[in-house]
Amino acid sequence: MIDVLGSRDETARNAAGWSVCLAELDKVVAGAAADGPHADTAAWEPFYDAYVADGVPSGAPVPGRPQP
Repeated sequence: MIDVLGSRDETARNAAGWSVCLAELDKVVAGAAADGPHADTAAWEPFYDAYVADGVPSGAPVPGRPQP
């Protein structure tokens, strides 16, 4: 899988989104109920915050979050 970014500052945002998608896929593979990656829009925030804390490039607009 390849995710082509429009700019470097999209990295943390997109990685957080993919982390949520893959977590939901993991539920399906395990036979558990999954609500889909967009069911809980706050689910990506811990991933995003962790990526930013680890120094992953960030700064792209995030819907629903104030821009710096």
